[in-house]
Amino acid sequence: MHRRLLIIALLFQAGTALACEEVVSLAGADWRAHRGDDLAWAQPGFDDSHWSRLDQDPITKLGEMGGLEDGFLWYRLRFQIKPEDLNQACFLYLGQIQETDVTYLNGVRIGGEGRLGNDWYEFVSAMRKPRSYLLPAALLTPGENLVAVRALSLFLPTGLPVEDTKLGPAPLILQEAHEQQRNVERIEVITLTLLLLGTLMAGFLLLTRIEEQQYWVFFSLVVSAATIYYVDSLLSYSLRLDAAWVKRLVFVAGPVIPMASLRYLSLITGQRFPRIYWWMALLPVLCALPLMFDQPIEQVVLVYDLWFVSFAPIALLLLVYLVRGARYQVQQSRPMLFALLAICVGLVYGLLGDGTITGDFNPVELGILGMTAILMLAFARRVTLQHKARLRLSVGVLSAQDDERRRIARELHDGLGQRLVAARLLLEAEALKNPGGQLQEVVRELRDTTQELRAIVYGLRPVELGEVSLKSALHSYSQRVHELTGVYVKVFYSHEGGLPAQVEEHLFRIVQEAVNNATRHGGAREVRVELTSVNRQLTMRITDDGSGFDLDENSDRGLGLTAMAERVRLCDGRFHIESRVGGGTTLRLEIPLS
Repeated sequence: MHRRLLIIALLFQAGTALACEEVVSLAGADWRAHRGDDLAWAQPGFDDSHWSRLDQDPITKLGEMGGLEDGFLWYRLRFQIKPEDLNQACFLYLGQIQETDVTYLNGVRIGGEGRLGNDWYEFVSAMRKPRSYLLPAALLTPGENLVAVRALSLFLPTGLPVEDTKLGPAPLILQEAHEQQRNVERIEVITLTLLLLGTLMAGFLLLTRIEEQQYWVFFSLVVSAATIYYVDSLLSYSLRLDAAWVKRLVFVAGPVIPMASLRYLSLITGQRFPRIYWWMALLPVLCALPLMFDQPIEQVVLVYDLWFVSFAPIALLLLVYLVRGARYQVQQSRPMLFALLAICVGLVYGLLGDGTITGDFNPVELGILGMTAILMLAFARRVTLQHKARLRLSVGVLSAQDDERRRIARELHDGLGQRLVAARLLLEAEALKNPGGQLQEVVRELRDTTQELRAIVYGLRPVELGEVSLKSALHSYSQRVHELTGVYVKVFYSHEGGLPAQVEEHLFRIVQEAVNNATRHGGAREVRVELTSVNRQLTMRITDDGSGFDLDENSDRGLGLTAMAERVRLCDGRFHIESRVGGGTTLRLEIPLS
């Protein structure tokens, strides 16, 4: 313990004696920094006494020397090595540097991340990659040694997180670097997973409800965000996806986000924005055009800054509308406001801070993660609400249809039916007085008409349903169908126990519609209805010997099949059709009994 305190105390001296037996923090060591670029600064003999010292507040010192602007910064640290420690493997841990670096030991390059080049597309950022470099024993000398770090930033604040720098044995340093990289990858994997889920969700909804324009807009939004985020991720850097077309892809996908966000906001809130707003959303597109061509790396900084700033007007506009919408309880405005604020807070904190990692997490990364999570939750909630609204609409439509059937059946039975019966009885009485007259023919017509009317009334609303069980109603219906049409409807009912009235109504209507389709369109002479229940699941299978149809050629279902599928869905069940030309049709539905 006393030895550790002594080592920490010695770190604050200009000459720092280090051993590689344990991890030693270099936060308070004699780090010196200077803006500019000169390879001579990597040499131990260079006099850096006039350079800024970072032994107090690194952020303030970097601000005073202009280190928060674009360009090169050099860092130098002198430390002492004892002769007996020369054979020990030492690793230097530098944390995460924005955006590229080259590290030297006693004037010899020992490592670096990222890549520089004369052209814009040769530049590769390594902002999320933690640095850990081996200090080769062959380069160490007894006494004073020098570590020099050449760091470049084009788009993010240049900075070496001196408060995170450490020196120590290989297992401990590499473990810390691996842990920090794993933390970064965790956030990236979670964010990319959420974006992928959003993409799959929107894509699935496009396949099922392609008429909903908001799903197309959200699909383009999450695909663009996922493309940009992945290309600029540590995963992408590790896979060396640094081709020129990949960078161009970022600037092509980037402008889609403000346009899709504005359109999505317009769709979910029902607002129509002026044309000038759409021109504001197009600004990033115009600013991205110069980035499609090869440029010297010195010139692209200004173009990139303009491209980045061009997002500000539309972001502020979205923020104003979202604040207003949240204030007046406009649907979905509040979640989108929180999502926009999450990324804005992360960007502001990352740009105005020291440009390094806070703990093991980048504030920009956390902002992106928060924005993605909020957007996914808001979108899932909106889809759920729309699904419930459609469900309520379906219930209302089918309930209204059943009520209307009952009303028409009642009026036909109690009104027109009774009148026809009365008229027939009167004519029959008159026919008895004139046995050979034409009234006999009229009576027969009235009798047939009354019988047909009863069949229509029975089809609209069987009298037994609601008064007896579903089993009895199905058997009565099968006998009635055979009497009226000659078609055999065989019912096999093996379920024990009752069912909710609404479920019985839906099941009976499905059987009724299936029998009508089989007799009218398929020419069936026999229909088999099987209803069983196993393990809290009700299964109904309806098979006919009709002509069947081609499912591929009849992909657009008729009204009857659609109504049956909707009734099954309202019972939280599954509906399946099997049919082939000349082979009959089989309908299978499964409904949970919970």
